[in-house]
Amino acid sequence: MTKHGIDNYFTENHIQILEWIESSEPRCFTNNVENIISDVYLACINSMDKIPNEKKLGGFIRITATSIYKWSNSEFNQLNKVESNNIEVSNIYIQEDNYKHEKEMRLQSFEYALEKYWQNASKSERIFYKAYINEGIRTVRAIRDHFGVTYRGSQRLIKDFKQKIKEYEREIEEV
Repeated sequence: MTKHGIDNYFTENHIQILEWIESSEPRCFTNNVENIISDVYLACINSMDKIPNEKKLGGFIRITATSIYKWSNSEFNQLNKVESNNIEVSNIYIQEDNYKHEKEMRLQSFEYALEKYWQNASKSERIFYKAYINEGIRTVRAIRDHFGVTYRGSQRLIKDFKQKIKEYEREIEEV
């Protein structure tokens, strides 16, 4: 990869990179997400000879972000453990507010879709809903064993459930 390719990837996929970083956030010693993005970017620039394409770059970014958070003795965590939590960044605009708002809106639409599914569900669909959502039985094999259906039957149950949820989410987007 070239520096220009890495720059384009970070520009075009900024929100997705934020999601990857936030997924590892509970393990972090600092609250400053922008510092993590900067460190990941620098790691990508330093290793650009070893990254052949964009697909590998995405994986490299996820692994690097997780590693920076996970290792309490990493250079990033040692330098920023105290400093980042005390710095106020009030005069710099970060697009994080819009991202959190979009994430919250997606969560609300998903919750609405689940509620609408429950209200419109038949008795058998409610039984599946309870197993899938409440009990956390979500793999094809687990559903097959739980309900005693075939492998293809359990695939079909999951697919139908997800399709109905997406339909309800689309209803919200249209409004």
